[in-house]
Amino acid sequence: MVTNWSMGGKRIEASLTLKEFIYMFFKKKLCPGCGAKMKKKIKDHSLGDKSFVDQGVDGKTLYTHTERIVRSYAYHCDVCNIEYPIQQLASKSTTRITQ
Repeated sequence: MVTNWSMGGKRIEASLTLKEFIYMFFKKKLCPGCGAKMKKKIKDHSLGDKSFVDQGVDGKTLYTHTERIVRSYAYHCDVCNIEYPIQQLASKSTTRITQ
């Protein structure tokens, strides 16, 4: 499931599988290590600017410049100080990640 939306001259893309979508919106976010509540962290990675060419209503060519951003999601446990990517939490295996 790929989601695209525009915000203030930026085109944001987020890609979630069905398992990740279900985890993000319907499951409790508890740390696999200690069981404490986790906080969602959103990371945006810029892919640079992209120009789009569009034909205007009156026949004139319009150019728009948009910054492309890929958004990734992770959950952080304050007790363990470990960050888990949503891909890992949505899957059955939850091994620890060191930073």
